[in-house]
Amino acid sequence: PAATAHPMALKDWLAAVDPAGSLDGYLEALQENYDTVTQIVKTYTLPAGSLDPQFFEDVGVRSEQHRQLFRAWFDIGGERSPSLVPPEQRAERPQAAEDATEPQAATK
Repeated sequence: PAATAHPMALKDWLAAVDPAGSLDGYLEALQENYDTVTQIVKTYTLPAGSLDPQFFEDVGVRSEQHRQLFRAWFDIGGERSPSLVPPEQRAERPQAAEDATEPQAATK
């Protein structure tokens, strides 16, 4: 089912959107109104992929800084963001980008 396509808990989602924890105050409102991150994404993603401003009204996000954090998460791909891939799946993903940053052995 689509509703379970993304198993991330709402608490973990808030931590992914802002690791500093500034969004934790929205957890209760989110838990009361939504079951999954997928539900939020499906409800509030506009056709262009950006966040529908109605989200802020529905959740009670008044701080412009907090709004920017949520917008940024949607702008970088939301659920497709690498930071939201469960660790067990991350290990299975190609590591090409990480391998490219490893220092090469010096040759003379």
